[in-house]
Order: sequence, then structure tokens, then C-alpha cells
Amino acid sequence: HKFPLGPDVRKSDADPFKPKLPFDKGTDAMRSCTGHYYMGCHEDTSQGAKTFYHKTIEKKNQKKMTPTVCFEFCSSVPFSSYFGLTNGDTCWCAPFIKAEETAGFCDMPCVGDAEHTCGGQVLSSIY
Repeated sequence: HKFPLGPDVRKSDADPFKPKLPFDKGTDAMRSCTGHYYMGCHEDTSQGAKTFYHKTIEKKNQKKMTPTVCFEFCSSVPFSSYFGLTNGDTCWCAPFIKAEETAGFCDMPCVGDAEHTCGGQVLSSIY
């Protein structure tokens, strides 16, 4: 028997018993290629500690920011399960997040690759 998921889990439109991504991560083809999955444009309201790329990496060793640069950096930060990009150039890593749906956009082009967006002025592109 299939049982409905709890009220805090989003359901697929096609099958109310199958969770939507990111909960069903095994079905995301991009995740297997890149190692990360885009969760959306959100405000992170968690009070947890974040590790920032620009505060950790010496300026002379910093690369122009892209989602891949941020992912590679955060992969080396212990206990980082999530990473986010804000304002086109700010990368942060965190062990957990509290993503809030708020008004705004993630429309800032990444300084390292304008084909991608790296958050907005307030909101973060969260992976």
C-alpha cells in the first residue's frame, strides 16, 4: 500500500504519493553530473553559522564566483550540506538552512559566468 506523505512534504502533481525534488534526489540527472542540486531562490533565516568564501580564501587565491566555484569550496568545508549565492559574488556554506519563501528575485548574474544567476540583492540561490 502507498501512504500519503506528511503535510510538510511537497507532492508531485502526477503522483500524490511521490515527493517532488529535492526530496527525491535520486531522479535528478543534473545532480549526478554536477554534485549539487538547485533548491530555489529563498531567504535563509537560520541562525546557524555560515562559512563565507570571501572571508576564508585569501583574495589573491579567489576565483570569480559561479555555482561550481561555490560548490567546490563548500565541499571542502566540514559539515556543509547546503550552499548559497547572493548578490552575484557572495558564496556561503551551512550545515543546515531555514529557507523562507519571500518576495524578491535571484536575478544577479554570477561575476564568473553571466549565463548563471548567483542570488539577488537579498535572496540566495540555494543548493
